[in-house]
Amino acid sequence: IMMGNIVSIEGRGLPENSIEFFKELKGKLKKELKIKEIYILDLNLPHFSTSFSKGLSNLFKFFKEETKNTKVEWKYEQGDEDTLEYGLDYQRLINLPFKIIKIPSE
Repeated sequence: IMMGNIVSIEGRGLPENSIEFFKELKGKLKKELKIKEIYILDLNLPHFSTSFSKGLSNLFKFFKEETKNTKVEWKYEQGDEDTLEYGLDYQRLINLPFKIIKIPSE
């Protein structure tokens, strides 16, 4: 979902075809993004597949190449150590400003 300069992806990242999902997403974003704008990539993904993870890595690269400045906000529920660890891994691997945000568990 894109609202203004915030691109939000949330929920379970388990599409049947992750490659097609990210291809369509990047196609839509390419039409909407303006190279000089600053964007926030807002992610709240408690569960996702390995292929979705690869797609996320490519999405980070896409934002780095297509925008002037993108900041990643990685959200995880308090107590969800797996999602926190994934966020920390991405923070180390990608070259974008990255903020990890703990949200209260329901």
